[in-house]
Amino acid sequence: MALATARVSNVPSPLRSLWDPNTCPLDLLPWLAWALSVDTWNPEWPELTKRAVVRTAITTARAKGTKKSVVNALNAIGAGAVMTEWFERSPAGTPHTFRVTIVAQDTSLEAQALMTSEINRTKPLRSHYDIVFGAATSGTINIVSICRVAVFTRLDGQATY
Repeated sequence: MALATARVSNVPSPLRSLWDPNTCPLDLLPWLAWALSVDTWNPEWPELTKRAVVRTAITTARAKGTKKSVVNALNAIGAGAVMTEWFERSPAGTPHTFRVTIVAQDTSLEAQALMTSEINRTKPLRSHYDIVFGAATSGTINIVSICRVAVFTRLDGQATY
């Protein structure tokens, strides 16, 4: 019995790294998401998005039904969001409503459907909402200037170059 169990301590058990979304192997990340009760998972997401969703799973679950949970869930999938509740508007809106302004680089219908499902998953159940989608783009602006040096001298009252 002692010989059979002696090797057990030599078997690596990387539990600490398996439960960390930053160090968990990519092929085991869906299982970690399942263990943390992640509601929305897409195997087509890029690795950074998958890790962000798992990283924010506990804080999203704790704050579910609040303004912060909606914004955090949208930020985790790469969409910047500003949420304005009915009492924050001037004049005040209809009670238990809010408006979400979303700016994202991916504006496809699939991405918009994902954002809408994330809002539905994390919003207060009694609340209704309006969505304003925006597109974020990046680019560069090249500024070119030309400088020409000239010397002016005045001879006989006329300027010459």
